[in-house]
Amino acid sequence: MAWDNGATWQIAGNDSRNYAQGRAEPGQYDAATGRVLEILDFVPNSSNPHGPVIHNGTLISGNAAIHPGWPDNDSPTSGRIFRIAFTCIAFI
Repeated sequence: MAWDNGATWQIAGNDSRNYAQGRAEPGQYDAATGRVLEILDFVPNSSNPHGPVIHNGTLISGNAAIHPGWPDNDSPTSGRIFRIAFTCIAFI
């Protein structure tokens, strides 16, 4: 989880057995109420995020390369650190 000015960023996913089946769903939640503020949808086959942080106002995550129930290093972005860029926003 990452703290972001009264909100938290959390990474949720689906019940998958490997990278090809995985679907990461980072979401921002109001810390006081738990209300969903926004959900991000990653470009297919882009990454498998873990451990989001806010650094200088930018959402950053990494791919630890180890995911419960998956073969080790199954993701093509294993071991990378990346910035999460917002290109389209849908309000809910």
